[in-house]
Amino acid sequence: MPDETVDSGIGGVLATVHEISEKVVGERRIVVLRDLGTPSVEPKTAEEACAAAAATLDHHSKDVPFALLYLIDDNAKQLRLAGAAGIRAGTSLSPLTINLESEQPWPLADALKSEAAQIVDDLAGRFGAEVPAGPWSDPPRAAVVTLIRSNVAHQPAGVLIAGISSRLLVDDSYLSFIELVATQIATAIANARAYEEERKRAEALAEIDRAKIAFFSNVSHEFRTPLTLMLGSLEDVIDEPFLPQDAHERLSLAHRNSLRLLKLVNTLLDFSRDEIEFLETISKYVTAAYERLRLIEQLRDQDRRKDEFLATLAHELRNPLAPMNNGLQLMRLAASNPATLEHARAMMERQLQQMKRLVDDLMEVSRISRNKLELRKEFVELATVVNRATETSRPLVEAAQQELLVTLPPEPVLIDADPVRLAQAFSNLLNNASKYSEKGSRIWFKAEQQGDEIIVRVRDTGIGIPADKLPGIFDMFVQVDRSLERSQGGLGIGLTLVRQLVQMHGGSVEVRSDGPGKGSEFIVRLPLVIVAKPAGEAKPDNKPKETATAHRILVADDNRDSADSLAMMLEMLGHEVSCAHDGLEALETAKRSKPELVFMDLGMPRMNGYDAARMIRNQPECKDVVLGPTTRRDALQLSVRSANHLTTVQTRLIFPQVKRSGRFPPTDRIAPLRRA
Repeated sequence: MPDETVDSGIGGVLATVHEISEKVVGERRIVVLRDLGTPSVEPKTAEEACAAAAATLDHHSKDVPFALLYLIDDNAKQLRLAGAAGIRAGTSLSPLTINLESEQPWPLADALKSEAAQIVDDLAGRFGAEVPAGPWSDPPRAAVVTLIRSNVAHQPAGVLIAGISSRLLVDDSYLSFIELVATQIATAIANARAYEEERKRAEALAEIDRAKIAFFSNVSHEFRTPLTLMLGSLEDVIDEPFLPQDAHERLSLAHRNSLRLLKLVNTLLDFSRDEIEFLETISKYVTAAYERLRLIEQLRDQDRRKDEFLATLAHELRNPLAPMNNGLQLMRLAASNPATLEHARAMMERQLQQMKRLVDDLMEVSRISRNKLELRKEFVELATVVNRATETSRPLVEAAQQELLVTLPPEPVLIDADPVRLAQAFSNLLNNASKYSEKGSRIWFKAEQQGDEIIVRVRDTGIGIPADKLPGIFDMFVQVDRSLERSQGGLGIGLTLVRQLVQMHGGSVEVRSDGPGKGSEFIVRLPLVIVAKPAGEAKPDNKPKETATAHRILVADDNRDSADSLAMMLEMLGHEVSCAHDGLEALETAKRSKPELVFMDLGMPRMNGYDAARMIRNQPECKDVVLGPTTRRDALQLSVRSANHLTTVQTRLIFPQVKRSGRFPPTDRIAPLRRA
């Protein structure tokens, strides 16, 4: 640095450092995923796919020091080692086979049951063996156990055990990278099994062709034998000198036609070895071409439905934006007119709720498809779930001037269900019935007990469903009448959500319709838990009711609009609220305000939400603070991160009930998340 006040003119040296570690690690991981997706030799079996993936991971030990790939047997009771990278097969860390019904050091049964990644710590102490160090001097101290999923829900193809580098921080990026590695391996296994199934189908068809050829050869033999015997006898008789002329002519006619028939049989049924091989080759090519055409047609159909879905999505997302923009203009022009402002505000709120429902549906389908949706089951009365569903759907039914008739069992019935999700499924069926029925029509909702099941029927007299549409009515992107669906709003994924939510509750759903214009009936079957006593026999609840209490609350979010709006809502509910817009500011604010509740955004500058939460909890005055996420997405991340973080974080996860009720949820609803 120049300095004119000194004789040399040099006052010092400026050294600048640009931190690129995250960029280098990210680029390195992209190479890993690219190499996994483009193997040098296309695997033909699941075992070959696992071996190829292990060989690829062996060259990328900086991010995956060691890896074990296990395939699940058909009976789902045993796993066999199909690939190992950075570790010798057959050690205590890498057994060749694992019996799921017996105790084993890896938490494979837990991973299969929860369908979520599990982090295993203290590898050396747990296995009593030397852990391979990989490229560094210090070996991995932990590993991740995650599923290798298949095309069938809840039936994984195998398990990936990946060592965690001792030089890298176990954050969301690292865990997401391991999940992407497992996804690439799952794709390779699925492709290999698809190829294997196609090969087996081609071999079966070739076997049928060989059987046909053998059959025709046998037929040829059976035809030739009697014809040859007949011709020999006719020739002997014709050569007799004493044969009358008229008999000779008749026998000559039979002889000539027999020769013609024998020639025809030889022409049709005689195949040389070259001809047989040629026919077999043609048969294989025809079979392969037919299979490819069938797959292409399936892909084209799926692509067409996706295009239609995206067009519908764009239309439905644009619809609320226009009135919301108009509402903003109205509020700007009519700032002194309270009635106009209230009308614009109400209209914008309705449109915002409509957009929120669309986005929520998309997120629900995404979470269920990736097995990320977790049900919060409890014993709940069926009537409570039905009431919640009918309350949600009633505005749509009343707007169409329709009559909703609800019939429930005479005695209260308890079911083991997530009341919110099950009510969502019932509400989707009611909304579907209302949208596709005429104005002023009737809709029937009937629940009854049959044996050990609860049968729920939703019936309407609407447009009905064509017979060819019934088998795929619950599939993604399928709609019976797109023009009507567009006029009523919606994306056509409601029935997909219904089927997936009902199946997650251990039930099933089916649809019946006599055809177009004859209405439809959806039947949901759920397992029965117990028949509750009538309400009159229940003991009175003498517990005191909760009352709203003002609390000290800290809102930490780098999105200022989100933080300020949430703070304003909480202040209007009577709470004392402080705001912070990054992790360090949240830490300092917590020291001053000593909050009872903290709503924490997970991804913030200067210090992320995880570290800020841990350091706030370490403060003596905040050791009992209740921590909660600012969004549902953060709630899901927090539940995984708090359970798996290398540093023990005693985090209590609550949902933002304060925003609705103005008070904390009961203590038994605040579930502690601990390290697995």
